[in-house]
Amino acid sequence: MRSSTAICPRNTTEAALAVLRSQARDPAEILRQIRSFGVINITDLPFGRPLSNKSPSQIKVALVRPLGSLSGDEEREAVKEMGEPFQLEILASVLRARGYQVRIFDQLAGPYDPTSSTVYPRTKSSSELVSEIAAWGPDVAGFSTFTYNFRSGLSIAAEVKKRLGVPILFGGYHVTGVGKQHLLFDRLPAEHPEANSVIADAFKEDLRVVFQHGVVDYACVGEGIYTFPEILSVLRGEKDAHEVSGIAFTERGKLFVTEPGTVSIDSYPSPLRAMDFDPMRYYATGRGYPFLLLMTSKGCRFSCEYCSTGAMNYPGYLPRPIDVVIQELQEIRSRFDSSWPSRNRKIMVNIIDEDFAANPRRVIKLCNTIVAAGLHHTFQFNSFMDNLSILNKTHGHEMLAAMKRAGFVFCFVGVESMLDEVVNGYHRPDKFQDRLASVQAAIDRMAEHGIMYFGDFIAGYPLHAMADIHEDYSRILRLRNMHYAYFPLLAPMPGTPLYWRALAGMFEEGFLPGITYDQLDANHQVLGIVDGGDVKPIRDFFVQRFFSRPEYMDDAQRLIAADPDSRIFFAILLRKIIGDYPDNPELQKVGQLFHI
Repeated sequence: MRSSTAICPRNTTEAALAVLRSQARDPAEILRQIRSFGVINITDLPFGRPLSNKSPSQIKVALVRPLGSLSGDEEREAVKEMGEPFQLEILASVLRARGYQVRIFDQLAGPYDPTSSTVYPRTKSSSELVSEIAAWGPDVAGFSTFTYNFRSGLSIAAEVKKRLGVPILFGGYHVTGVGKQHLLFDRLPAEHPEANSVIADAFKEDLRVVFQHGVVDYACVGEGIYTFPEILSVLRGEKDAHEVSGIAFTERGKLFVTEPGTVSIDSYPSPLRAMDFDPMRYYATGRGYPFLLLMTSKGCRFSCEYCSTGAMNYPGYLPRPIDVVIQELQEIRSRFDSSWPSRNRKIMVNIIDEDFAANPRRVIKLCNTIVAAGLHHTFQFNSFMDNLSILNKTHGHEMLAAMKRAGFVFCFVGVESMLDEVVNGYHRPDKFQDRLASVQAAIDRMAEHGIMYFGDFIAGYPLHAMADIHEDYSRILRLRNMHYAYFPLLAPMPGTPLYWRALAGMFEEGFLPGITYDQLDANHQVLGIVDGGDVKPIRDFFVQRFFSRPEYMDDAQRLIAADPDSRIFFAILLRKIIGDYPDNPELQKVGQLFHI
């Protein structure tokens, strides 16, 4: 078994220094690769028309979520998994409160068809999306992108700007991540004279790529609910861009970036779910049950080397007031409880907190308050957990019991790898002497309280050899009563220490040749493993093996016997797996058992 060494120190600045001190590849090569990640082929565009002498009520703001470059089954998966454009809905709520006219345009959202509730909607083409935006005639357009759909979003934004001549604003995880990365490396040589400023400049190139061809006029490096309204004030001539925190822009060819401030979690309003954009109907198609998103906290206690949440964007755990969470649930119940066509099912709420169980006592209080308000009669819940919190000796059982009473059905649990040395090397928080036994204990404890454990595993670690990957997946097959497992590939995001190390050459070849930002998602292998080879076929083999093994069927039938309502979740969750491998007869038998 190959042992993985630590990737870099926990502290972000020290991680950056470690990159600069390493035997990095030629900075020119790093520059070339970063530029190739994000380049699009268009002609240069002028700055968008200013909004001078216009009041907020006279300004129409289009908020756009592009689909990205996925195709075929992966596109269908994107529609199924993404859900409503939650961050844009929160921003829309902020802008509406300030008097702006706002409309959300989502390339993923197809119209709901009650006669085809198990068929995934057709997504809009880029030309259809542009035409839809243009028909509304906005005065400014804001785009929210992850890394995987950044280039697609930039291309769509270019077409909008060509047609309408409006200012284009960009935000979302990708822009925020590369913006904060830029700030870190920009100040690094001054704070640490021993650092290599040439290599630091190479890592700052990601943000410059955002402004290629003049498509983007301003970018949100800080949190959009604060920065976006401030940018609108700049466009209206009320403020100077240099005075706004958390903003990036170019001026006479020079790039300017200002430090972002902090936004209190108390400042987050309820999302705007407009009547002309009903997420219950847009996103229920293909799932067979309604679901919405909810935020009860932001940030994360941990700084895993491949994750942009805790390391760069939202370090630390910040809870949202429980009374505000309850109020939002009551608003959802009032708005949607009578509108959902399938009246015999509760509304599923996906709590999107990355670190939901950070404070077990708060989780217990939240769940007890949900029950006291009678909201468990309307809703079911799921969120993200970690094994340490599940196995907590002081509050673990009490927390899970409270979650069950409140209506929690399942939770995704980050396992990442079944190999102890990999978890230690990547600074995962849940370190155990016997990982297999500990993960099984966490599964058993959740099962004891009637909550399904959905394991989240990652493959494609650069210090792995092919034998490691086989061993990692083989251990997963030994777990019992885990009723769903997610098998993504490792995708280091811009702004993470693992991304810096890969580009600096720590993993020899770094990223596989020819990739773009489009491949920096969970569906593509972007890092070469030690002895070479393609990880995805191995993953596909073990995914099929996991769901078709007799032990899985035994566990599923035992759960359904104890809880007949759980059958619907097997049918919903396995539909995607079975659809991905239509030629696998064993999986088709699984589908027949669950009437898929």
